[in-house]
Amino acid sequence: MFFFLLIRLISEALQKMKGKIPEIAGSHVSSRVLQTCVKYCSQAERDAVFEELQPHFLSLADNTYAVHLVKKMLDNASKKQLAGFISALHGHVASLLRHMVGSVVVEHAYQLGNATQKQELLVELYSTELQLFKNLVSIKESRLVDVISKLGLQKASVLRHMASVIQPILEKGIIDHSIIHRVLMEYLSMADKSSAADIIQQLSGPLLVRMIHTRDGSKIGMLCVKHGSAK
Repeated sequence: MFFFLLIRLISEALQKMKGKIPEIAGSHVSSRVLQTCVKYCSQAERDAVFEELQPHFLSLADNTYAVHLVKKMLDNASKKQLAGFISALHGHVASLLRHMVGSVVVEHAYQLGNATQKQELLVELYSTELQLFKNLVSIKESRLVDVISKLGLQKASVLRHMASVIQPILEKGIIDHSIIHRVLMEYLSMADKSSAADIIQQLSGPLLVRMIHTRDGSKIGMLCVKHGSAK
C-alpha cells in the first residue's frame, strides 16, 4: 500500500516539476528530491525527465548539486540517450576533465560507453587532427602511436596537444579517472625521455598511489618506478 502511495506522490511531484526540472536539478535541496523521483518513477517518466534535461546536460555536468542526478540519468539511459549525451560533450571533454565535478561525469560516461564512444571521448584529448577522421575504431592498430603513423599525422603535434591537455589536469590533482590514465599511458608511450620524465616527476608520490587501481594506472606506476629518479 505504501509503495503504491509513494509512486502516486512521485508522479504528482514530477508533474509539478515539469518545465522547471533543469532549474530544480541545480538546486542544493530540490535536486535530492528529483533524484529520489527519478529512482522510483516509471521508465516513461524517467525518459521525460531525460528529455527535459538534455539541452542542459553540459551546464549541469559541472554543477556540484546536479552531478549525482546526471550520473543516475546516465545509469538508466537507453543506448540512444547515452550516445546523445556523449555527443553533447564534443568539444568540452578536456575542459570538463579540468573540473573536479565535471571530470566525474566524463569518467562515468566513459565507463558506460562502448568502444566507439570511449574512442570518441579520447580522440578529443589526443589531437585536433584526429577528430577529423571518422570510424577510428575500425583501424586495427590499438596503440595511438600506430594510429597516427597509419594516418600520416605528425607525432610531435599530437604530443604537444596531449601535453596541453594533461598539464592543467595534473596541476589540479584530478588523477583518479581511468580516462585520464589512458591518455597518460598513450602519452608516455610516445614521448621522448625528457618529456616523459617531466610527467613522471609530477606523478610521483601521492598522485601515483591514486592511480594504481586501474590497468593503465598500474602500468604508469611501473613506468614511474622504472624511469623515475631515486628521489
